[in-house]
Amino acid sequence: MECIPPHAPRPSPIRMILRLPEVIRRCGISRSTIYEWMKDGRFPKSRSLGSRAVGWDSWEIERWITAKLECTHEQTAASATGTGRTDQNQ
Repeated sequence: MECIPPHAPRPSPIRMILRLPEVIRRCGISRSTIYEWMKDGRFPKSRSLGSRAVGWDSWEIERWITAKLECTHEQTAASATGTGRTDQNQ
């Protein structure tokens, strides 16, 4: 995953297991995108909860969201300065 801060703060002291509908709601991406990005290593992995259930660590999802927002902010700032370059492109 790119642009992930090494020690992103945990937004909530409460850690919980999130099921797929909640992950979709929080992240704003589709089920198929979640699974595709998981396979590519671009999204946190789900964990087995039983024979037919999976869930995601809420802290991992929040860190992913924070990292995505920071990447977007960096790209917007680079565009505003006219450089069009971010750390990823250098």
